[in-house]
Amino acid sequence: MNPWELGGLVYRELIAQAITQVRRTGARPLRVERIISGYGIIKAVASLMIASYLAAPLIIGLITHWRTPVGMYQSPPYEYLTMYFMILLIYMLLSPIVTSVMGYPTIGDLLRTLGLNEDLIRLISTVAIVRAVDVPLASSIITAIIVSAIIHTPAPVLITAQALLLGLVGPLMGIVALDTVVGRRGSVSAFLTRSLIVVTNSIPWVIALTLLMLSEDPAIISPGIAQYVPLISDPFITNHQTALINSVITTIMLLAIDAYLLINAGPRLLRPRIPGGPESLITANKPFRGFRFRGVFTGLVRYYMRQLISARGSLGLVVGGSLMAVFLYVSLATSMNYLTQFELAIGVMAYAAPLAYITSFLPVMMYNAEYSALPIILTMPVTPIRRMLAKIPMVLTTYYALAVPIVAILTVLHHPSAIPPVLALAVSPLASTVMSAIVFQLEVRDYLGGSQALAILNLANTVLIITAASIPIIAFVAAQVLTMSITYSTMALLMTGAVETAVLTLALIGLLRACGNPN
Repeated sequence: MNPWELGGLVYRELIAQAITQVRRTGARPLRVERIISGYGIIKAVASLMIASYLAAPLIIGLITHWRTPVGMYQSPPYEYLTMYFMILLIYMLLSPIVTSVMGYPTIGDLLRTLGLNEDLIRLISTVAIVRAVDVPLASSIITAIIVSAIIHTPAPVLITAQALLLGLVGPLMGIVALDTVVGRRGSVSAFLTRSLIVVTNSIPWVIALTLLMLSEDPAIISPGIAQYVPLISDPFITNHQTALINSVITTIMLLAIDAYLLINAGPRLLRPRIPGGPESLITANKPFRGFRFRGVFTGLVRYYMRQLISARGSLGLVVGGSLMAVFLYVSLATSMNYLTQFELAIGVMAYAAPLAYITSFLPVMMYNAEYSALPIILTMPVTPIRRMLAKIPMVLTTYYALAVPIVAILTVLHHPSAIPPVLALAVSPLASTVMSAIVFQLEVRDYLGGSQALAILNLANTVLIITAASIPIIAFVAAQVLTMSITYSTMALLMTGAVETAVLTLALIGLLRACGNPN
């Protein structure tokens, strides 16, 4: 077999180690091969999504003649959103590989017993990482080249290359950081261990959320300044020579960084490591002693708060979310003058909705933390409904903490009528919490049963959460358009959110009964 085929086999084994979580949870699915094959579906769907997103402006421009394709591709909102989308998608595809930096040298030992030399083993391990994203990389690059050739501008190629390279940086740095920490063993403190993991996983989130923030209002940075800022300069490469040079240099630098990380990260996946993996260092000599709080429910709330703060990648969400929140506050304070009642209602909702979306992903992170103790969670005398309810205080507290500055700004600007919708919007993350519980129960069921549906469910997770959070917002906007009344719109928001939460709760109860779990 050639290195490409051997790399594919190693990739499948690394994915098996990651998704079975043998050294993290002890809960092993019955049919591992079906779950692994499901990840081929993820790569195919991700490739289709990226290609469609890249080709969409060209198709729309040629069919509708609404705007020239070149103009749409050079639009800052489109370019920033494209980079945001691709960064997180590539990051998602490679994240399972990071978990494979574990304690057993089985794969490396097997390759060595086959008589393969170390140079070939390093090549195979590097190819294994590439195989995790081979189809999305190929489809996106080919699509970008075709689009660039048709519209005669390098913009699609440059933004695609930079987004793909940035998506690779976080997981590759995560592999190197985890391996470095494990290699030092007990000489490294738990704080340093967690800090290295969190920081490396936070880079893609911070960059992606910053680009998403700029897509909301790209005028916050003038072209004269933006042409000198890496990544931000991409929409201006046609009209500013400096922006083109900056973009090319940024792409070359990212390529060099990724090449270095790829060469170093690949072999680290096959090195012998301590049993229990790097995360065992964090909990070494610290056995689980139960919830040392008054009452199981209060203990669960405290547990989720601690897990959320220490979760890998949470720092990126906190930093990126904080940057977006500050941007929204500043933009709100400077744009709420001389508006009609309708413009005020829609405008306030446009600024409050991103905060609701950010908060809606907190339950997802808390449920992800449950995977680290899945056997304990599944055998605890605490029902899934109570575990879901224990997440609500953290969700509501976070949302209202983010909403307080908006309420203060509206009060100072003498717009008290716009405050109730902001307060009522808490129903969006509330509904998302129940949706997260449903997704988690489906994931556990399909994971333990070895169903290929798990791959589709993981891919659709984000869409389901955003959809659940969006339904009350859509109801508010629709009621505002029909009635022109903030009061009726707020009532529609509350009623829709309450009904949605009730329906999702009933669906969760039905799912639990179907799975044989108590409520």
